[in-house]
Amino acid sequence: MANQFDVIILGGGPAGYVAAIRSAQLGLSTAVIEQEKLGGVCVNIGCIPTKALLHSAYIANLLKESKDFGVDAGSVKTDYGVAMKRSRRVSDQNSKGVEFLMKKNKITVVKGTGTLQPGKKVKVGSDVYEATKAVIIATGSRVKGIPQIGLDINKTTVISSDEALFLESTPKSLAIVGAGAVGMEFADIFNAFGAKVTLIEALPRILPLEDADAAAELVKVYKKRGIDVIAGAKVTQAKVGKDKVTLDVEAGGAKQQVEAAVVLMAAGRAVNTENIGLKETGIQLTDRGFIKVDQNLQTTAPGYYAIAADARPQGQPRRRARCGAPGRPEAPRHPLRQRAERHLLPPRSGEHRTHGRPVQGEEARLRRRQVPLLGQRTGAWIGRDGGVRQDPARQEVR
Repeated sequence: MANQFDVIILGGGPAGYVAAIRSAQLGLSTAVIEQEKLGGVCVNIGCIPTKALLHSAYIANLLKESKDFGVDAGSVKTDYGVAMKRSRRVSDQNSKGVEFLMKKNKITVVKGTGTLQPGKKVKVGSDVYEATKAVIIATGSRVKGIPQIGLDINKTTVISSDEALFLESTPKSLAIVGAGAVGMEFADIFNAFGAKVTLIEALPRILPLEDADAAAELVKVYKKRGIDVIAGAKVTQAKVGKDKVTLDVEAGGAKQQVEAAVVLMAAGRAVNTENIGLKETGIQLTDRGFIKVDQNLQTTAPGYYAIAADARPQGQPRRRARCGAPGRPEAPRHPLRQRAERHLLPPRSGEHRTHGRPVQGEEARLRRRQVPLLGQRTGAWIGRDGGVRQDPARQEVR
């Protein structure tokens, strides 16, 4: 049948298209259903364009400091619109690369919004596609505001990273709510392009999931650049005007007001699990809205699987996906694979490997495994004695 495949994947982002390629490599007929461009958030409105803008910001800052290196670059003028257009070209190139991989692996790409149906079927418009082996849900996540305090995203004065990536010019002032990876990156970018940036974080320090020493160093760097950093802060109310936003902020027992032309929301993301047919197919959600999966990522409906930002394993440890989204659990692995990962793969950002499992930098401290900041680089792992050792770049696995 023309609309029958071994595997159907709902979502063409990093989770979906990688699963599709692997399925095709294993000899399975595969289809990917995607309503936007292939590559998902990461390629189109996430990691890739942001890194392109970060490189532009790096060049701007380098030129501003060039005299210290014996190079007089004269007056440095920046244009965010030009940098934005370059980042879009980079993203489009990457998205076309994913399209090429689909064609190379003979994967059928269906454009449209898919809705799950019983019997391992997915409806797209008036067409119904059937999977003989499995349906994989990889619908990803989206940005979210905080409407309860008046910070609902209106795409003009209250924006998300999605809108920030398409701005034609830099706002005069910018308040960023959330100092995780996304907030920190955009603070760096817009500061380099001339905006007055205020960074607001609810938790006691910026980058709460990363190493405390690294976060402290970044606070010093950002303040030196003129970025205001307010940690341990609570935004109690927001007044959204036509051309500015006023935030009432409580931090350290004191109250203050922060005014900005634009507020960028970087305080988390919401999973895309609404209106895709989960209830109709018998797929259950957790109390927090994530799809329930077992250690093999199968949902409560046989034949339906979920990966990346949509899934939360029940009663199993979890790992963060490489692109920052919470994802797949630690399923039982072959001992050889465990050894290969331990010895050949570098630690992720803010993570240190022990002989048992990865340990985040702050957790390492709580276990009295003090790790100096300068020791945190690829190859610097925690030894059994609690010290830092420099492992060779490659190690034979027998």
